[in-house]
Amino acid sequence: MAKVKEILSYASLIVGIVSGILAISEKLTSWNILASLYPLIDQGTLFIVLLVVTISSLAAYAIGARNRRSGFLFFAGRRRPSSLSTHNSYETTIHDVRWRVYPPRPLSGYHEAWVEGPYCPKCKRELEEATTGALRKKPIWSCLNCHLEYERPKGDAKEEVRKDFEAYLRRKGKL
Repeated sequence: MAKVKEILSYASLIVGIVSGILAISEKLTSWNILASLYPLIDQGTLFIVLLVVTISSLAAYAIGARNRRSGFLFFAGRRRPSSLSTHNSYETTIHDVRWRVYPPRPLSGYHEAWVEGPYCPKCKRELEEATTGALRKKPIWSCLNCHLEYERPKGDAKEEVRKDFEAYLRRKGKL
């Protein structure tokens, strides 16, 4: 029953958004605001343009909310800074797997530590995320090279490693 209510609430949200866009496009075409710029534009074309802009904005916002590190419309994904070099990196073992951590460089434009991984502690290959178990699926990291499996903790492990590393740098007086 809860799933049906959730689906109905999403459906009503979508209908509300579409009807709002339709009303805006109707007003813009009736006021002839865009007639001087685009004489061939009609209400249907304007509706499609506004719908595409709204959907792309909502998708960018959803991706940003999931990543927790981006703005509203632009830079929705977090990219690896190009100025990182392995000379300035640290390697650590947390949750029985290896991580490569780069300290923050405010002058280069990134203010947080950058974390790469997890890597296999035996062969240093990047681990793949998977699940194991028939009935109760358990999240794991698996190495395709060694065929070893490591238990994956709940939550965002990269975020935990980043916070631990920044706390370490603060204790050392380097941050």
